[in-house]
Amino acid sequence: MSGEQEGSPFRIELPHSTLAGLEWGVGGSRQVIAFHGWLDNADSFYWLGPLLAERGIHLRAFDLPGHGHSDHRPAGEWYHMVDNLAVMDELISSLGGSPQWVLGHSLGGVLSLLYASAVPESFKGLMVLDALGPMAGVPMQTAEGFRKALERQRRSRTGAVAPVYPDLDDLVRERMKGFGGLSEAASRRLLMRNLEQVSGGWRWRSDPRLRWPSLLRMTEEQIANTLQSIPFEVHLVFARQGFFAKEDMRAMRLAYFGKPVVKEVEGPHHLHMDGDVEALAELVDQWVTTD
Repeated sequence: MSGEQEGSPFRIELPHSTLAGLEWGVGGSRQVIAFHGWLDNADSFYWLGPLLAERGIHLRAFDLPGHGHSDHRPAGEWYHMVDNLAVMDELISSLGGSPQWVLGHSLGGVLSLLYASAVPESFKGLMVLDALGPMAGVPMQTAEGFRKALERQRRSRTGAVAPVYPDLDDLVRERMKGFGGLSEAASRRLLMRNLEQVSGGWRWRSDPRLRWPSLLRMTEEQIANTLQSIPFEVHLVFARQGFFAKEDMRAMRLAYFGKPVVKEVEGPHHLHMDGDVEALAELVDQWVTTD
């Protein structure tokens, strides 16, 4: 893989929490803020960040709440997807309230799309990597969804001690088989930011509540409304071996966008880690220069 370089850590205080992150290309004339996918963290941009820095782009990648080194939500709260919109709004305000170039992968792309539907003036532009909005809920399964989510919350009340895993390599292999699939190098990179070393091995730093089932999902009609409400040109970059590899899988959601720009990059779902990162960096470079 090319472009490997440690990002510089930073923290930013918001009114209700603190977000951590990593940045590359400090001092670059063009600035982009980035959001990672579910159960990933800011270090997912470890390969892309240096390539953008070479092109004069300052990339600031944030750990979403409960991920990486960012604060967890207070005890008793959930990680509802839409709660992140308030966090994004606080973040944009903390950056001076000026419009931003926003890059989002997977969940980070979904959240950016939803936020853009509500506050489009916060964006200079939006590029989404291998995402087309949230998973739709089935209205007739609403009560069942409530039951599963509440059962999971009940199990958390037992006060069980967080497990310690003695073998890091075992965790790396398990993450390689997880959501989206990952190479060994990418899996290890993400885990080192989502874990902490303790006596006897390793323990999750990321909040276990991130894995809880959702209490409620948006319907397809609600998703259509949000995507149709984005008034500007959205750049959608799909991985050729990703979740939307076949064009017929994209058709319905793409029809919701008024102004999509569709590109493809060789690689799996984590195209910015295990795909053609050079090609992706070139697309980002061309996109950020567009007024």
